[in-house]
Amino acid sequence: MNKLAGERELGDGVLKLIDSLNISEDLLDRDVNVGFSGGEIKRCEIAQALAMNPDLLILDEPDSGVDLENLELIGRALSKALKGKSALIITHHGHILRYLKPSKAHVMLRGTIICSGDPDRIFERIVSDGYRWCERCSLMRRS
Repeated sequence: MNKLAGERELGDGVLKLIDSLNISEDLLDRDVNVGFSGGEIKRCEIAQALAMNPDLLILDEPDSGVDLENLELIGRALSKALKGKSALIITHHGHILRYLKPSKAHVMLRGTIICSGDPDRIFERIVSDGYRWCERCSLMRRS
């Protein structure tokens, strides 16, 4: 059973979280996401999701519109927060996988999962051969 965090614990946890995502405290005094850059919005959205301490986190393209420096911050924060938890992460680029250690990857094309398996292997093959490899990969799922 989860124990409710005390006010001080929650405050410290949130402060550590925003620090890990390089969110300046002056952003906390502003309206949510108003006047923020794209990277600031993405980091704040991730912080908001992680601050709820979910058992399952579903993220749609957490790496879109994020520069390499912020991608690393987001990836490391997610990796730390998701230890022992479940996540479904949808990505078109896959670069966030450098910082996460997913147990399984699936490639969806035209609404169908066409390839499943080891995330590192799948990502490497997509980078080298493109998505066409997935259509003929040995890991292909058949209906």
